[in-house]
Amino acid sequence: MTLVGVLLSLFSMFPCAHVLASGDAAMTVDMADPSKWIQVTYNKIPPNKVSFAVDGLTVQVTKSASPLIYKLPAPVFIQGFSVKAQFKQMDLEATLHSKFRREDSPLRVGLVLEGDKSLGFFQRKLAADWVLKLFALASKGQGISHIEFYNIAWSPEDLNFSRTHPKSDLMKEKWFGVPDKNKSIESFIAVQPTSKVLALWISIDGDDIGLEYETKIQHLKLYPRESQH
Repeated sequence: MTLVGVLLSLFSMFPCAHVLASGDAAMTVDMADPSKWIQVTYNKIPPNKVSFAVDGLTVQVTKSASPLIYKLPAPVFIQGFSVKAQFKQMDLEATLHSKFRREDSPLRVGLVLEGDKSLGFFQRKLAADWVLKLFALASKGQGISHIEFYNIAWSPEDLNFSRTHPKSDLMKEKWFGVPDKNKSIESFIAVQPTSKVLALWISIDGDDIGLEYETKIQHLKLYPRESQH
């Protein structure tokens, strides 16, 4: 199916979806250059193993978690993004019966949104490392609003579910798709953030359920728009 066909089919599935305006140039995320990515690690959680290549970014999960940050060249309003990913060695049975199934995801595409939040002196002293890295994405004179996540679900039951993450109001989540019978996904997601996007925050994890699997992001593209209107 062509990209146009995919977009039109998704239009009927997602009420917020819309056809891209003609002439909008996609921003392709570089999967081959590790220098453009920052891997966030946690003190008590083993990190994922990440490899970068022209044909995609591969993350091997072994009861592990370590988000990846991709800072954009400049803040930008976007109208949507497209993503194609392949999943291997997924134990769906283990996830479907776990009370932690929403805590681990085979893919979360997070948009770091510009805002007016910043950390004071004492907040920086007490903040977790991931919070410091998040706020470091804002240039001088900028602030952070939150990370707006679009998640792949393990089960269709979680489709269209949304929440503010119970551990931090800096993370807001929406579940938009599930892997198909070939354990892959290819989607266009229309978004309507009222703020510019500063960076991408990609989370792929298995530490809560104790999962071992592999996610390969084959492409990820952002579609800019001129303003918030």
